[in-house]
Amino acid sequence: MIDMELLPWNSFFDSDERVAPAVKESTLRHINAFREIEWPNMKRELMKSSNWEVPDNLEPHWVESGRAVFWQKLVIRQPATHKNDDGGEYRVLEDVDYGWHPTSGLPVGNASQLQQYLEKGLRFRPPSGVDVEIVKSAVPSEAFEMILSEQEEEERPAEKYECRRHGYGLKVFYTWKTYIKHCDRFREEAEYEIPDYVMEMVADSIYYCFQHNKSFPTYRAAVQHVKDAQRQPGALKHAPATAMEVARFLKTDGQGG
Repeated sequence: MIDMELLPWNSFFDSDERVAPAVKESTLRHINAFREIEWPNMKRELMKSSNWEVPDNLEPHWVESGRAVFWQKLVIRQPATHKNDDGGEYRVLEDVDYGWHPTSGLPVGNASQLQQYLEKGLRFRPPSGVDVEIVKSAVPSEAFEMILSEQEEEERPAEKYECRRHGYGLKVFYTWKTYIKHCDRFREEAEYEIPDYVMEMVADSIYYCFQHNKSFPTYRAAVQHVKDAQRQPGALKHAPATAMEVARFLKTDGQGG
């Protein structure tokens, strides 16, 4: 069992390698100042007003001073087809649970704002025992590898991808996700074929982003991903959400296009 509370606060702050080091360093200074001064005050106010105690080792995934990524349970109402006793079909709307997913960076500058998020069902971390693969696909691989290292529950992935295209020696990546992030950063095509397990995940997805190795259950979620990606400093141009529809490019592949 993986303890989701071990996900570090900077899981999403450190995830974008394209951000200039100077920008990242400046942002980190502001975040740390916020964590040292405002965050303890916020916790005390939350305890005083709502009797909610936040453990010392738990805090939001800060991405800016006063802005953080939270986790939310994604439940989508979708039409489903059923058969009655006579064999006839009928359609009803059913709630489909897609598990826990990270939000975009949300403003959280005071205890009242934080309380509103928590009352709406948002969490600092996804609960342990949820679908680990969903969480793992959403969290930067470096953060998840940190959990595995601390708990000593899993061996290092058997994957290995090498890159020698930059004149400063060999770079090695042990997950497809980190390798694809490297290729994205330097605007270059992958030199390896997409692993079978990734293609299986693609086939089971409704929308999929090869650039960031992430799947999305709805068009709305895909659009939000594109917006979040383009909002990052120095971000590259991203394919539109319509181009991420799995049925579209699987059909194109099947037609030889």
